[in-house]
Parts: sequence; structure tokens; C-alpha cells
Amino acid sequence: MPRIDALQYRHGIRALAALDAPPRIVWVPTLDQYAIPDVSDMNARSLWTRYAGVDAHVWGKDEEATEELFHQLASALKRTFSSGQALQMNGGGRWATQELESAGYVKLGEVYVLSFQLGIPVTRDPFDLARVLDIAHESGVAGDGVLTCNES
Repeated sequence: MPRIDALQYRHGIRALAALDAPPRIVWVPTLDQYAIPDVSDMNARSLWTRYAGVDAHVWGKDEEATEELFHQLASALKRTFSSGQALQMNGGGRWATQELESAGYVKLGEVYVLSFQLGIPVTRDPFDLARVLDIAHESGVAGDGVLTCNES
């Protein structure tokens, strides 16, 4: 995920209850969706595209600070994931819900939750490859210079 200086970052639903002082962002995984990859991707190993859902809980000391932090996050996301396929902003955003407030997660500052999805290719296993460790040329050996089956 993109980083903004002088911020605390946490990951996962349990981190919401940590009640660290703002400014901070808590990344919470949400619902994933899958789609057939775009043919323009040209990655023959790609089976699907996984759109990993994320709720970014943006904490500021007040609404103004939270709004400023949200704009920094939006800018960092756009710089990091410039492709429309990589970043889907279809999840919306909302200020702290009653559920978060009831759980006691909104004691320090104001919270804005930005929901989005990141496109991640789901690929086939890599092909088995043979590695050539050494090639030796022997001078004075008869032949046409082309090695064929059953020839040494």
C-alpha cells in the first residue's frame, strides 16, 4: 500500500480497537471479487483478476485533519496504482458508522472509511524450466556443429 510520511499504519480488523492516536490509517481487507482478465493484458498465464476489497480507515484529530489525510491518501493511491484495472474506486466512502462508534473505535479523532478494490492477477503455476549451467566448446571434434538427438 502507498505510504504517507509521519503516519501510523495498521492492518486488519483487530487493529481498529488499538485506539492509537491520530493520524493513522488502518487497512482492513473486505470482500474480493473475480473477473476474467482483460485480453489486452496479454499475460497468457493469467487465469482471472482478483479485485481485493480494502477499507482504509483514515483517522485524523478532527474532521478537517481527516479530510486532508483522505486527500493525501487518494493522491498516493492514484500515483501508486495509475491503471484503471489496478485500482477500482467503486466502493465509495463514509464517515464513521454507528457500528464503529458503538464498538468504541472512534474515541480518538474522526474516522473516514474509503472503500476500494485492487486488481491482482491470479496466475497459473510457472512453467518448469531447465537451466543451462555450462557450455563447453571442444576444438578438433568432428561434426557439423549442430547437436541433434542421440548425438554427443
